[in-house]
Amino acid sequence: LGAQVNLDLPFQDTSGKTRTLRELAIPGKPFIIVPVYFGCPRLCTLTFEGLTKLLNQLKLRLGQDFSLIVFSINPEETPEMASEKAKKVYEKLKIPDVTLSDANFAFLVGKQESIQPLTNQLGFKYEKDGMDFAHSPGMMLVTPEGKISRYFLGVDYPESDVRYSLVEASNGQIGGLAEQIFLYCFRF
Repeated sequence: LGAQVNLDLPFQDTSGKTRTLRELAIPGKPFIIVPVYFGCPRLCTLTFEGLTKLLNQLKLRLGQDFSLIVFSINPEETPEMASEKAKKVYEKLKIPDVTLSDANFAFLVGKQESIQPLTNQLGFKYEKDGMDFAHSPGMMLVTPEGKISRYFLGVDYPESDVRYSLVEASNGQIGGLAEQIFLYCFRF
């Protein structure tokens, strides 16, 4: 919590255009960032199902109150793979005024030179396991300034908790009091 994310790391969007996180986030608004890989046969599918459910329930508006940035941890994946996954998620969304071409509904791929620093900054650990990657599911909330505000681990994200956390993140707040105490005690 509180770690700075480099918002200027380059990734490719679904059209193949090189974009930075800064370009994709709405100025002055928080964003949700989700590390996955698009060819994942199991866990990432559950992550996408939980994310879609959350987005459909969330009382805040994607593209207006916050941005969504999904990026692949697999440097071999292509913009076409990102586009295919974005379309599958988009088809399940029931959100008015959001289109696949919106910058703040971003599905990205990148080179290892961008993926590794971003995953390190996010505290997201993964390991190549044959043709797949071993990793934990989850998403992070990031303040408009690029600081990690909150972690949501697992594949089910409670709407009220995420909504409250996005409001906190939009004000630059880092985590809740309980998390800060826990991290203090952990460091001690």
